[in-house]
Amino acid sequence: MNKSSEKERNLNHLNSQIIQLSSNLQDLNELVNITTNQYKIIEKLGIVHSSIFIASQKVFSNESEE
Repeated sequence: MNKSSEKERNLNHLNSQIIQLSSNLQDLNELVNITTNQYKIIEKLGIVHSSIFIASQKVFSNESEE
């Protein structure tokens, strides 16, 4: 095998690896965006849960005083 064909083979392999890397990075970017959106939703859910807990505590404490 001569050097030029080996170099060409290596460049082709490198090219295919770069294409795969680019695809993986796009997938990672999509997953990071999804995770960011899920975090925002979970944060809102926590706020709602806390609000309900505090409201129920006030209701039950008022009932026990009566």
